[in-house]
Formats: sequence, C-alpha cells, structure tokens
Amino acid sequence: LGLYFSSSDLEKDEKGNVILDAQVKNNFQRVLKNTVKWETVCNVYTATGKEKYLIIGNFDPDSKTIKEKINPPEGLQGPQVQMAYYYIDDVSVVPIERFSDCNCSAEKKRAVDVVYSKEMSTDKDAGDAEIIANSTIYFGYLKKDLNSSALIDLDRLAEIMLNHPEYKVKISGHTDMEEGQLAEEEVIYKNLSRDRAYMALDYLAKKGVKKDRFEVYGMGDKVPESTGKTPLSKAKNRRVEFELIGQ
Repeated sequence: LGLYFSSSDLEKDEKGNVILDAQVKNNFQRVLKNTVKWETVCNVYTATGKEKYLIIGNFDPDSKTIKEKINPPEGLQGPQVQMAYYYIDDVSVVPIERFSDCNCSAEKKRAVDVVYSKEMSTDKDAGDAEIIANSTIYFGYLKKDLNSSALIDLDRLAEIMLNHPEYKVKISGHTDMEEGQLAEEEVIYKNLSRDRAYMALDYLAKKGVKKDRFEVYGMGDKVPESTGKTPLSKAKNRRVEFELIGQ
C-alpha cells in the first residue's frame, strides 16, 4: 500500500492500470493483513508546491506485489481467493519543517540502528564456563547477520570448543519486544530469534565444531536482558547467548 501526490487527476492505460511510482510506501514493505486493529502507513514527502491530489493504493505490478495467505475467520465457507480488501481512514497531510518532526516515520526512527557493544576484555583468570557465558553476541533491529564484533566472540568460543571436545553448549537466540510483536504478525520474522541462534551455530560449524555438541533454542522476546525502553536497552535484548551445559 502506498501514496502518490499528483498535480493532475489520475491517469490509466488502456487496461485500467495505474502507471505511477508510489512516493510513500508502508514501512518495511510489510503485507498489511491485520483484520482486528488499524495499522499506520506514514512517511515524509518533500512537496513541490504543485500537488492537488493524493492517490492511495497498490502501485506495484502483480509480479512484484508481495502476497501472504491469512487465516480465514471462523465459519467462513468456500475456498479462499487471491484478493485484498482494505478500509482506509484518518488520512492526513501535515506540514513539518524538519524530517525529525515526523513522529510516525519508522524509517526516521531506524535511521541509526543501535547494535549493543559490550566490554571485550575478559579476566585472565576466568574459567571456560565464564568465558563462554561472556561470549554473547548482539544484532541490529530485525537483523540476523553476524558483525565483526560477533565474529571475535565466536572465534574465541570455537577455539575453546575445539580444545575441549567434551564440552557441550546451549545456544539461545533472543529478540527485543518490538521484534517479538512483529514476529506475531509477519511470517518472515516468526523465527528471528531461532535464526540468530542458527547463524551462530553455522559459523561455529564452519570453524570445525560439530553441530551435535550444541542445543539450540529460539526464545523470542520472553527472556529480556533489559526491560528499559531506550534504544540501548532494546539493543541489549537482540542477542544470542551461550551456556556450558556439559563436559
């Protein structure tokens, strides 16, 4: 779903298709499929001063339109069909002086993605169990790729595991609360916490550590490291933790 500002009335080709490139699109290009509550589509548009019309709709061709099947309501009879029906309400255009004045733009909120960075030094007298527990790695919002800081921790963990073939480790992936809520609505984020854990597992396996020495869990947002609401607090929750469980 997108919005288009125009200085002229809507134009169509001979097939009735709209030939436009949406200037405002829904955040993250998510499929809007919530049948219970309203969802917001919002962004910032730089006006030319000639705008007279605001057109709302899907401007992508069928080949580029993302489709997802939703669960039918109880009692619905007959097969489902590929179509979408939307109610649109509370449309507003509000002038602002600065991009930061827009309170609803997810793109503005995520302009700087916070990835938590912990203290890298470890007590020289620390045992393997403590070093493994301190090997927690962190992720950006909705990300599951491993950054350079994570690779340092994983390399050290792999070295310990290779030196001690009797060790077994538990890997737990986590999300922050916002990611957890999105995972309930969007299929592509449903297993984000588990995917993060498996990214770590796959990397350790490439370093030569056998996968059967690990237990892997996706905890979602159920076990937060921080309950704060600041970007830094949320960043602490986007993590994968390690625990020595057998030796």
